[in-house]
Amino acid sequence: LMECAKLSHSPNLKYVSMRGCESLPYVDESICSLPKLEILNVSGCSSLKSLSSNTWPQSLRALFLVQSGLNELPPSILHIKNLNMFSFLINYGLADLPENFTDQISLSESREHKCDAFFTLHKLMTNSGFQSVKRLVFYRSLCEIPDNISLLSSLKNLCLCYCAIIRLPESIKDLPKLKVLEVGECKKLQHIPALPRSLQFFLVWNCQSLQTVL
Repeated sequence: LMECAKLSHSPNLKYVSMRGCESLPYVDESICSLPKLEILNVSGCSSLKSLSSNTWPQSLRALFLVQSGLNELPPSILHIKNLNMFSFLINYGLADLPENFTDQISLSESREHKCDAFFTLHKLMTNSGFQSVKRLVFYRSLCEIPDNISLLSSLKNLCLCYCAIIRLPESIKDLPKLKVLEVGECKKLQHIPALPRSLQFFLVWNCQSLQTVL
């Protein structure tokens, strides 16, 4: 798919997905303005050059941008209210997320800036938009999580999938509200430290190098 249709004459659309359309350079602005839109998924649209709208619908609940061609977060997205789910690359632009921007954030590492991911995350953990998030997902390639993840005082669910991480940070035990920890397909993971007393569900699968769980 190299061109998407104008959808301004389809005002009842709630779910629009162009996931994996690797040749798509633009999303028509009419899609971002659909009055009942709840989910927009452009993950994997690696040629995507822009995604902008002056007025995002208040109905929008989920926005998936991970592994798209967007390396910078469009400023207009920061004004979206009432999001439940949001995914993007680990990026310094996320430091501007407002408090209570969304309940769930999914992050993956940029192929172009892999060495910067740890330092970027360290900065993001101090941001109010992250400190209010309830579910955080790390997906693919991430090698290390900074110790200041303990600043995420609202975090209830932490998930790592297909990451290259070797050990979880010791500070994970200081997350006061963490109830669910999921670790899957992290084939280099060797060590899981002591976990917080608040934890209710602990799920680990296909972590072939795991040696120690405290």
